[in-house]
Amino acid sequence: VWGREWDALLEKDTNGTLVDVMNQTPDGDYQTYKAESGGFVREHFFGKTPETKEMVADLTDQEIWNLKRGGSDYSASLIGAAARAEEIQEMMAELRANPPRIIAGLSDGTVVVEAARKGGALITADLALDYNREVLAVPGPLGSIASEGCHDFIKTSRAALYAEPADIEQALNWDLALHLQGKPTALSTFDADDFTAEEFQLITVLLTAPN
Repeated sequence: VWGREWDALLEKDTNGTLVDVMNQTPDGDYQTYKAESGGFVREHFFGKTPETKEMVADLTDQEIWNLKRGGSDYSASLIGAAARAEEIQEMMAELRANPPRIIAGLSDGTVVVEAARKGGALITADLALDYNREVLAVPGPLGSIASEGCHDFIKTSRAALYAEPADIEQALNWDLALHLQGKPTALSTFDADDFTAEEFQLITVLLTAPN
């Protein structure tokens, strides 16, 4: 990004000679120009072609030195940073206003324990379904208002029935890793002989879980 001070020079650059000089100058040369005087920049940068040398003929050495040679335009950077900050604030405000979306998006699965037919927990469950996450529901007493939502989700096949922890293992495909017989062949660089059966089952679950 070049400073806005270059706008007048670029307007004179009708044949693209100045742009070519900019693009062909190595980064190391720009570092040198920053440490030298305006007269040095006039001679070694603009003096590369007769056209570019003529472009700055009416500028003083100090004016040439004041040209920002590459890097960020400070004003433009501030505007861009402010716009990004505002965008982040809007996004965070939306997330704070909709915590069920965070829960549904971060979780591998959602278990609804109690929910009325229009309960807030069902909003999270619906979002989880939209994100292709697993949803399970705990059935409750018949006639209980607090269980109507769970029963409706199970009845309409939007949620699997949760009756015991093994149901979660099966829904999230943990059962295969948890119930392996004996010590299986080591995965990755882990050696099964270095761990107890319980420790290796845990490692297997972590390695086989989807990213």
